[in-house]
Amino acid sequence: MPNALWIWDVARLRQVALIVQQQAISSVHWSPTRGGSGGSSSMLAFATGGGHLYLWASDDGDGDDGFGASGSGSGGMCEAVEVPAAGFAVQQVRWSACGAALALMDRDKFLVSFVVEDEGEVEGNSGVVDGVYFDG
Repeated sequence: MPNALWIWDVARLRQVALIVQQQAISSVHWSPTRGGSGGSSSMLAFATGGGHLYLWASDDGDGDDGFGASGSGSGGMCEAVEVPAAGFAVQQVRWSACGAALALMDRDKFLVSFVVEDEGEVEGNSGVVDGVYFDG
């Protein structure tokens, strides 16, 4: 499995971001509702088989990187979010059809997490901050 995630803007034929992980990337999934027309930034979730979920949000040109922080227009921002379940290793990620929730899957368990986008959230506490743990 690859350790590098190359993100390209195929409409402009240019590389947007290159994310290099120490562990191999096991799963990548685009948000079904973010991006495209309407000016909202794109969001990508990926996992490496460890205790973190990784989210990448593009900079849509308005200075907002999708996580509530102002960006420089240099290709967005990647954020690592620790999974709040001991011993949970994220093997796969899948967005819900509405794009509001993520299913994080271990070998025999899963966790449902929700993306919270609130203007009043505490700095450093953005991205996936709420989750429900289910033991299979």
